[in-house]
Amino acid sequence: MTDSLEIKVPVGKYDLTLSKEGMQDYTTTISVTEGVKTLVDVQSAKAAEGIVNFVVTPDGASVVVNNEVKKDYASGVTLAYGTYDVVIKKDGYIDYTGKVTVDSEKMDFKVDLKQAPQYINVDTPEGAEIYIDANFLGTVPIHSPIDPGTHNIILRQDGYKSKAYTITVEDNGKDATFAFPDLEVMESDSTTTTQ
Repeated sequence: MTDSLEIKVPVGKYDLTLSKEGMQDYTTTISVTEGVKTLVDVQSAKAAEGIVNFVVTPDGASVVVNNEVKKDYASGVTLAYGTYDVVIKKDGYIDYTGKVTVDSEKMDFKVDLKQAPQYINVDTPEGAEIYIDANFLGTVPIHSPIDPGTHNIILRQDGYKSKAYTITVEDNGKDATFAFPDLEVMESDSTTTTQ
């Protein structure tokens, strides 16, 4: 469409439909009288809109479209045709950042959020070697990925008694932090004799 367009048609009554990409069709009925210009005002034409159903796994995430939080996104969000920035967040999951292009009346936008990795933090006893489920992890202090669940920990250090613990890392998306007591010093087996 241009700003102004003149078309000559015979006298009569017409159903007029105007179409433009990205706009809803504008339909009206006009009557053309001989010798009189008939004006059609299309200012009320609206941008084409689509309903986007955001299908997010897991439930309970927040959906932000062009920096605006969409609270009831599950029942569909009406957006004018175009491309939008989308951010989807949920605690314990990696944020999704992307774009959605609305170009149809109804569409699904599916996002499966990936669970954020969980970490174990062990602060003490500093300098001790740490083994988790019989695998050497490093020297305390340590920050390392860990799967949720129950794990066996062994702390070892030269000149000290080794110590074993059983820990549980909750499946809640949060890091697990532990500070174990200092290891006990090993007693010397040497005996001295005097004459």
